[in-house]
Amino acid sequence: LGFLARTRDGKHGTAFDRFLVYNHASTPIEGGQVGLALMRTFDDLGASNLTEGAYSSTTIGLTGNWRHSLLGANFSIEGEANLNRTDEDVTGGPWAGTNHAVRLAGSWNLKAPLSFNFWSISKHYPLTNTAIQELSEDYIYVYQENPWAHPYMSNSRHFDVAVSRLPLGKFGELAAKAEWNRQLETLLDAPLEFGYAGGTLTLNPWDFLSLPVLRGFSVQTDLGAYRTLRGEDFAYSQDRVEVSLNLPQFNAVNLSLGYECLLTEEEAAGAHREQSRKAPFLRAVWAPTSGTTLNWRYEPKTLLETAAAGQGSQTGEESRHKLELRSTIGPRTSLIVRYEKLQGDSTSENMSVSYRTGF
Repeated sequence: LGFLARTRDGKHGTAFDRFLVYNHASTPIEGGQVGLALMRTFDDLGASNLTEGAYSSTTIGLTGNWRHSLLGANFSIEGEANLNRTDEDVTGGPWAGTNHAVRLAGSWNLKAPLSFNFWSISKHYPLTNTAIQELSEDYIYVYQENPWAHPYMSNSRHFDVAVSRLPLGKFGELAAKAEWNRQLETLLDAPLEFGYAGGTLTLNPWDFLSLPVLRGFSVQTDLGAYRTLRGEDFAYSQDRVEVSLNLPQFNAVNLSLGYECLLTEEEAAGAHREQSRKAPFLRAVWAPTSGTTLNWRYEPKTLLETAAAGQGSQTGEESRHKLELRSTIGPRTSLIVRYEKLQGDSTSENMSVSYRTGF
């Protein structure tokens, strides 16, 4: 499998033509598969008379997956390791740099299914034609960035472990996750560290009360703690509690009524700031096909309160509409489209499209 494509037109010699070459080959092994990939991006030196600025990047990757039975339950593991060599100017300039991107994911299908993810990506690993995002020095990990689908970030090392479903007998089930991230290189005094710990408790009243009117209803509680640290000079925390009542499904649509509370605290350069956010909400989730969901959320009246040392407190109100489309378009590959509108003292709208896959 492979292709060659021109990704930039040199415009009659005013710049270099740029090409992308990709090749992948795989072979089955007992219980799985291994593969070798080559991706090369380069400027055509013969397409221009320019004497500097010619780019070249070569990545060699090893991929693999393996499945087996462990203690009577299916166990699977898959991952990839990529080694990259990038030269920002092959005709001169700085020396070429060597970069890496490694990831490993596994799952164990017990009665309480376990899964883990690990990745390590060097600071200057190329982001073009990859699913990797840049980790900025001022990054702060907050609730809006879903810990159950955390993006790959350059210049970081990540590890998480999760239990996707822990049965609680006739009462319901529990899901939980913990993760840790650390910046690999920094120009500041200490590296950035951030993480999450939380879970979801789902109770089904029908299972232990046996009242016909409760059939199809469930009560869900989400708890989450987000932390971002940089040495002793900066600490940012956000704690989240959400309680919702999920109504019986109707025409593949799940409706929920709930209440969310977010408490944020920040310590920076000796200054302390707190903010609370409390919002009732209506949520609708529609799954028209397998692997595709449309999620709509409306918060009619969100109460905001901010307090800073020596400045007293301020309050405000806003309303929010949020629409999100998630679609699985291949193995470990998904497309996410988000739209959000906030109305308060002013009105803001934003829309984002993201594509998630392997490196």
